[in-house]
Amino acid sequence: MSKVNYTDEQLCATCQGACCKYYAGSALPSDFESISVTALTEKFASGEWAVDIWDGDPREGMSIFDEAYFIRPAHTNAIGKVFDFSTGGECVHLTQMGCRLTSEQRPAGCRLLKPGIDACIPLGATSQDAAVAWLPYTRDILEAAKRAEKMLREKNASLSVHDGG
Repeated sequence: MSKVNYTDEQLCATCQGACCKYYAGSALPSDFESISVTALTEKFASGEWAVDIWDGDPREGMSIFDEAYFIRPAHTNAIGKVFDFSTGGECVHLTQMGCRLTSEQRPAGCRLLKPGIDACIPLGATSQDAAVAWLPYTRDILEAAKRAEKMLREKNASLSVHDGG
C-alpha cells in the first residue's frame, strides 16, 4: 500500500530543503516495519534516529502525562545522541541532492509536509501527533533507548582503546 506523500521534488530543490535544515520530521509507529525493543534499539544505535520529547500530555484536554516521547530522524548536531530534545537541527537524511530516503522510506512528518512557495504546511504527523501515536510504546522506546545508549558507550570505549585513548 502506498503511503500519502506531498513531496514536490521541484519545489524542494528550489528551497534546498529549508524545512529539513530546521527540524527533522516526526515518525509514526506505522513508519516502521517492526516496533519491537530490538528493532528500535537497532534504529537508535545506528545514530540515524533519535527520541524526542513532548512536554506535557500531548492529548488535547488531558493531563495524565508530564511528558511523552516520539521518534524522529537524528539532527546532524546531535548524531550519536539517542535522546535529543533540541529545538531544531538539520535532518541526518538531508544531502546536497535532497533527501537520501525514498518517498516511501521517509517518516510521516516529512511525507505529510506540503511544500509551498513561501513555507511548508504540515498536514499531519506533527510532533504532537507523533507523541500521541507513540504513547502505547513508551516503555519500549525507553528500554530500546537505554540499550542503544549502552551499545554506543561500549562502541566508543572500544574505539578509544584501539586509538590508544
